Amino acid sequence: MEPDLTHRSPSQLLVVQRASNRDQGWGLFNGREHLPRHTILGEYFGKRLREQDIPSDTQYVFHTSKGRIDARLESRNRMRLINHRNGALANVMSREMKIDGRIFIITKRRIAPYEEIFLNYGAAYWWGGIK
Repeated sequence: MEPDLTHRSPSQLLVVQRASNRDQGWGLFNGREHLPRHTILGEYFGKRLREQDIPSDTQYVFHTSKGRIDARLESRNRMRLINHRNGALANVMSREMKIDGRIFIITKRRIAPYEEIFLNYGAAYWWGGIK
């Protein structure tokens, strides 16, 4: 049975708690209901940066074709708490709106209740410090 999302956005169904890997600190988890495949969980938002303005701490900086999004100071942006997993272990993906460079997080598959949300950050994050 698919969840009734008519009165709640998917992001309202998500909870923040200690990550399953304690070395990762906090994580973002699904709540009590299944989330269907291709559900938009929310937008990765923050301050827009130019290439020359990239901070030394890039932990919450996301690369787009229109520049960088810095979510370090955006405590309302729960998408920034999604931890990394490789390949099939990543249960969400990021998609960029080409017109304005906005980033949305979308489920790759059905996500079970209380399951942690994971995104593959990609090689650029590990080699270049940018998601």
